[in-house]
Amino acid sequence: MTPQALYDALAFPTSCALGKRVFKKLFVESGALTAGDKRALSESALTITWQYTLKPTTIAVSAYRTEEYEYDEIAVIEMALANRRADSRLAEVVHRTIPYPVLLILADDDGLQLSAAPKRLSQSEQNQVVTAYLVSTSWLDGQIRTAIEDDFIDSLQLSKLPQSHFKALYDGWVQRIVALDCAELSGTFDIAPDRGSADRRAALNACRATEREARSLRARLRAEPNFARQLELNTQLKRLETHLRTQIAAL
Repeated sequence: MTPQALYDALAFPTSCALGKRVFKKLFVESGALTAGDKRALSESALTITWQYTLKPTTIAVSAYRTEEYEYDEIAVIEMALANRRADSRLAEVVHRTIPYPVLLILADDDGLQLSAAPKRLSQSEQNQVVTAYLVSTSWLDGQIRTAIEDDFIDSLQLSKLPQSHFKALYDGWVQRIVALDCAELSGTFDIAPDRGSADRRAALNACRATEREARSLRARLRAEPNFARQLELNTQLKRLETHLRTQIAAL
């Protein structure tokens, strides 16, 4: 999938288009980058472009301000990559450095990855913003998408998102990214609007933990020479697989 295909699906009004180049030195000069961050930026990032800006003057959505949150605008940033070696680190760099909510698109010649990171005001430092957590899709590669990916992309369209204020809109994207991650296990793309993203993320993380435990158990089973012990491990594995199916059904 190409970034342009994604932007066509998002269907932002032309008033939101910006197309402004962001130079890597601005991230370096922020003072928030480690040596590893700087190396990743130098070796893996080609260009950074602020493609769209969503704010009350460009779209009919209100800002959202409380003692905990400050969502005055949303930036849609595209980073073109030379390679994917540091994709997770670079996503963290962008979300950590830019002080307002970002819908980030990492892209290369083969596909793209979306990420979002809800932010809140720091309770210890005045006028500072902290990232609560980061969610990202797997890489969406190739020109042919799965039915689940089609449902996901279709759900991102601006007109299908909550628009009471910018936090609701941004949380809608977070919900959809989490839903896609869940669909990789469940086989069904379900936004589940009545469930909080934090709850689904916790359930998804529990599934991933069970998957890791099952993989470890399979490895032990393959290496176990004792037949009686094999039977015991196999029973444990079957029990774990049943538990995983129950967890996935609850996603």
